[in-house]
Amino acid sequence: MKRIIVLTAALIFANADMLTAQKVELGLQFSPGFAWLKPSDKELKNDGMKPGFNYGVNVDIMFSDNYGIGTGLLMSHQGGKLIALDTIKTSYKFQYLDLPILLKMRTGEIGYIRYYGTFGVVPGFRLSAKGEVAYGGKTYDEVDIKDQINLLNLSLAIGGGVQYILSGTTRLVGGIEFNNGFSDLLKAKDQKATSSKLKLIVGVMF
Repeated sequence: MKRIIVLTAALIFANADMLTAQKVELGLQFSPGFAWLKPSDKELKNDGMKPGFNYGVNVDIMFSDNYGIGTGLLMSHQGGKLIALDTIKTSYKFQYLDLPILLKMRTGEIGYIRYYGTFGVVPGFRLSAKGEVAYGGKTYDEVDIKDQINLLNLSLAIGGGVQYILSGTTRLVGGIEFNNGFSDLLKAKDQKATSSKLKLIVGVMF
């Protein structure tokens, strides 16, 4: 995994000296999807997915007409469900500020359409964390568990889609993206889990 991160960073910043001379494109994004948790110790089990969504601003820094860096600021609402020791069920709700760093490649215009692909890393910074805990026949709603969740969530992202040209530089965007989490979500030393999500991308670029 470390080699993948290093390779991604190298690809993205190989042309960093060209940034000042390149085109910057802005856009808006809304992305509904599903998120889940992947435990990596025997005491925890995945108990299902939860719906979530992202929204925010996209920034594409294009080195040429066909490739560049995709970044931005996205508010991410995601979660997941875990069972601990076969008795304690927790449904998680997280809010993150995501700052994607993606290598973006796109085709030339084919009629009114361009196809694109993305690959990179997504650092997410925890803003809030709440849980619904069911144990011993009782349920505790909206428990603040922020102190139990690590501040940084890192995921590897891969995606693709289409851009439909409306007029001039204005394009409608539709696509799909998978974020595979690889950093530990939980602060507890004896419990480990990562967070991943699959989302549909709907947006507009200007």
